[in-house]
Amino acid sequence: MAKSEPKKKCFLIMPITTPANLVEQYKGDKDHFGHVLELLFIPALEEAGFEPIPPKAEGSNVIHADIIKQLSDCELVLCDMSIFNPNVFYEFGIRTALDKPVALVVDDKTTPIPFDTGIINFYKYDSSLAAWTLEKQKKELTKHVQEACKKSKGRNALWKYFGVAQTGMFKPGDAELGEKIDLVIGKLSAFEIQRNESDKLIDTSDYTFRKVKGTYVDTPTLTPIEMKVLNMIFEGKSIQEIAGLLNRTTKIVEIHRSTIMIKLEVDNPHDLIKRAIELELVDF
Repeated sequence: MAKSEPKKKCFLIMPITTPANLVEQYKGDKDHFGHVLELLFIPALEEAGFEPIPPKAEGSNVIHADIIKQLSDCELVLCDMSIFNPNVFYEFGIRTALDKPVALVVDDKTTPIPFDTGIINFYKYDSSLAAWTLEKQKKELTKHVQEACKKSKGRNALWKYFGVAQTGMFKPGDAELGEKIDLVIGKLSAFEIQRNESDKLIDTSDYTFRKVKGTYVDTPTLTPIEMKVLNMIFEGKSIQEIAGLLNRTTKIVEIHRSTIMIKLEVDNPHDLIKRAIELELVDF
């Protein structure tokens, strides 16, 4: 049996924390960009056929050896220019120096886009993360990522606007012992992140045929995390209880609940339970 080819990797460079002076702008959500990562970026990249490599929260003010390696090795980088985070543009500059492809995105709160990056096509996403917009946004971002990768032909789009003739090079052999230790620590941290991310939202097809009461019907497909939330709602657990059990914020759980209600075409929690029973999505 032939082995399937490994997925291409996409490294994400984006704001990790929301500055205190911008929290109000993002409706009081201190973990706003973490929610963007979980609800929009990761599902869209997976749907586009990439293995997402998320940014690390620890040591965000220092460019670690592992970050440089990801910028050098990953087939694609997704760069979120929102709030003009300096670290993001620094890492974007390194990626550009290496002449490697980048897919640019920015939220609707950030304007104007810097001139030199504005000449490249970018995707503007809705920072509200409203449940009724997420499915459409994920599809649009998936298409943007796929087109950016295809059109780049393995190169950085900014290069055709400059007269630079030689790319930068990543030489791990030149690194000192301390830098190599830093890299090992970074890899251990990455392993922990990947383990914790294993049950994150994974986008699937919109509908699937299921046998309900002896008849095959076309029913909405819920993601694994949505199924967990639905079953906990059915068990009578509160939003706060579900958030604690899933190690999520209450806002994430509320968004999942709203998305489930939209998919099942109901307007309130009572009808949600009734519809879930009808479709045999919960054990009754």
